[in-house]
Amino acid sequence: MGNTLYAGFHCVEVQPPLGLNIPGYYHARYAEGTADPLYLRAVAFSCGEEKAVIFNCESIGIRAAAFDMVKKKVAEVCGISEDAIFINCVHSHTSFRILPVTEV
Repeated sequence: MGNTLYAGFHCVEVQPPLGLNIPGYYHARYAEGTADPLYLRAVAFSCGEEKAVIFNCESIGIRAAAFDMVKKKVAEVCGISEDAIFINCVHSHTSFRILPVTEV
């Protein structure tokens, strides 16, 4: 049982609030609606006592403070080392930036 690799997957639609600044251009743009859904996906792995999780977000990016907040909370709730938590953003210029809760 200690050498068995387990994997779990999850996907959730995320909607930035209307009026949110959409970064990535040389002028201000604000969310007026969505043409296509945006998703946050996760895959988690465990093998024996080892655990890891990878998040993929359809976002332009994530601020370092938000990245640290997410890693700390996931580690606390799921019992995963912060070194085994990875967050990837697809860098879409028609999406949003993930901000720390204090900046929203």
